[in-house]
Amino acid sequence: MNAELFAANKNILAANSGYRAFTRSTLTAEDKTLHCHDYWQISLQSEKKLLYGIGNDVFALDRNVIQVIPPFTMHGVVGDPDVSPFRWWAANLEPYFLEQISVKPFAFESILRNHLKKGSYCFSLSEENMRLCSFLLTSIHEDVNDRSNLGLLKDISKLLPVIRVILESEPVQPLSFSELPNRTMYRVLQYVDAHFTESLTLKDLADQFGISVSTLSHTFSKYTGRSLYDYILYRRVMLAAQQLGDDIPLNEISSSCGFNDYSNFLRSFHKIHGMAPRDYQKTLRRYAG
Repeated sequence: MNAELFAANKNILAANSGYRAFTRSTLTAEDKTLHCHDYWQISLQSEKKLLYGIGNDVFALDRNVIQVIPPFTMHGVVGDPDVSPFRWWAANLEPYFLEQISVKPFAFESILRNHLKKGSYCFSLSEENMRLCSFLLTSIHEDVNDRSNLGLLKDISKLLPVIRVILESEPVQPLSFSELPNRTMYRVLQYVDAHFTESLTLKDLADQFGISVSTLSHTFSKYTGRSLYDYILYRRVMLAAQQLGDDIPLNEISSSCGFNDYSNFLRSFHKIHGMAPRDYQKTLRRYAG
């Protein structure tokens, strides 16, 4: 996500008490790029089949599949997606918002994380629950300007049935390795995800996986929506953002995330997040408090 878009999303989430819902009918540039964010996302789509990567898995999304994506989990359409119109409903939920609306024994963030331990990020909905969830998310989206206490209460009352439906639904299994359309690029991406804090070059990867540098460069960009260099830089910055919630000195975070030059870390973080690491850290602490 570019800095302007990230800042806009953060402002929207802050203005809406830590959540927002939206609908759209086309894939955005971000959808077609592997990315992550620091909030939860619950989404579903209709009338379109997509190959969608979440974490280390690839799913064949179809109608009546709801996705639950935790903070800092890489996700996005992989390969060469069909760009024909379709419907997409989603809700972005900040962790602090889930904490605020939780009451014992219902800690919603923990409940969602435990549900994902079933082995999937996607869950199959009945036609009735598909209609229900899309209606509820649309309703929240349409009421976006009502920031009164009553408006917040109404939105929470609409989010809770969506969470209930997720917990009642059966997990959708990811594609097996033999079902993947580009198994070589899948293996390359898994390797990069395991080693992105180390020194990686196109030539090293091309030699390791037995393909030419030009083929790897072109196919990786097509598969992930990013060049190898941009993907590694993005992963390092997002790992740093994830660690900023802990009491770790910034120079240690920079080094552990693969930045040999602290000034490069600062520039890269600001480019992606639209703010300095310390300002991002202050924001996290303000919400946590």
